[in-house]
Order: sequence, then C-alpha cells, then structure tokens
Amino acid sequence: DGVNRHRRVGGSSVGGATFWGLVRLLTSCETFDEVVRLTEMDSASSANVDMQVGDIYGCDCRELGLPREVVAASFGKVGMKRKVHQGRTLWWRYLKTLIRHYEEGFWLVLLAIINSVPGVKQLATMLGFVRFAEERVASVAMCGSFRAHDVALSLLRMISNNIGHITCLYAQQARFNTVVFGGSFIRDHPYTVATISAAVHFFGRGCVQPLFLKHDGFVGAIGAHLAGRPIGGVCERMPHEQYAM
Repeated sequence: DGVNRHRRVGGSSVGGATFWGLVRLLTSCETFDEVVRLTEMDSASSANVDMQVGDIYGCDCRELGLPREVVAASFGKVGMKRKVHQGRTLWWRYLKTLIRHYEEGFWLVLLAIINSVPGVKQLATMLGFVRFAEERVASVAMCGSFRAHDVALSLLRMISNNIGHITCLYAQQARFNTVVFGGSFIRDHPYTVATISAAVHFFGRGCVQPLFLKHDGFVGAIGAHLAGRPIGGVCERMPHEQYAM
C-alpha cells in the first residue's frame, strides 16, 4: 500500500515448521541438516510414495494440461500398499519391527562413536559412511518398507507446493505480480527454492514472479530497527495495522 504502509493479506498454518515437525515424527532425524542430506541423496524419489498423474492416466493428461510427473496425491501410494495383518503374518510383522529397532540402535551407537572420536567423523564423512548410516537410521525407524529419503522428499514437495499455491492465491487476490520468500525453510536449500519456484509458476500460470531473499536472517533486525526509529524527534512505533504479517 506504500513505502510506510503494510497490511496482512493472509497466512497458513502449514509451512516450514510443519515440515520439520512431520519429519521428526516420520523419521529419526534430529537436525535439519540431516533432513537436507536425505532429500539430496541421488536415490531419493518422491514418486515411490506419491501418486502422480501418470499413475492414474498412464500418461500425460493433455485435456487438463497436466504432465505425468505432476503429483496428484502426496503419499497416495502409501495407503494403497497397506495390508491387513492377521495370524502368523501379524507375528512376523512384530518380529520385523523388533529387528528394525535393534538395527536403529546399532547405527545410532555407531554414529555416536564416530562423532565423539576426533578426526574419525571427517574421514567417515569423506567416505560417505556418515550419510549411509544416517539414511539407515532414518529408514529403519519408519513403518513399512518405505525409505526415509523418499518420504522426506515427498513431504518437502508437499509443503513447498502448498506454500507456492497459497502464495499465488493471495497474490492474485491482492493483484500482486511479485512475491518474496524468506526464512529458514529455504535457507541453503536449493531444491526447496526450486520446488517453490516451480509451484508458483505452475499455479500462477506465469503471472506471478517469485523472488528469494539471500540474506533473510537480517530482515527481523532491520524491521525492529525501523519500527522503533525516531520520527519527528520522538521515538514512536507505527500503528498496528502497518505491520506486515
């Protein structure tokens, strides 16, 4: 609305914090860096858990302008592979769960030893052993036969597409053609930036341009400084409706 006037156009409870919370529930990842490494693995593919347009139509849906790789239902294949376990099959399921927990403990202890011995962590990281161990820990802690890096990547795409979609709706409602993204969810994570950018171009049909802050960590400090700066010799705060949320 101007240089010194701002208004809140809307928001969503689904975002970066949602992604981090669900990843903590679905995998054994303890840090965001572990999740980033999972999603960046060459073998990671969200198509193993997501139902895509090609899974429904067998090819591109040209009538609707949807390529076959577009996600039709996030985690759609997980529900399709669920089976009802009874009798001996149920006992076998319990046994596999017990084995997975013991394997998870083994890799966790091994990672703790590697991280505590000086020089060993650097060597293990260079050899790719740390990434392999983290992937095994994350995967064995999950239910079913799905891999942790596929699930993490699927979740990342689901949240990113949701952010891009909602952003386009608000931009079109407010008649904006440029939107700016910032925050720890996209910081030092090129794939997230690329996914959100693709979502904005897809849902905005080329009418909305996404921009991404490179040094967004300073935004809060600058905003706090400007909000309390002296105006006309007196330190005044801007009215509540002038803050952007």
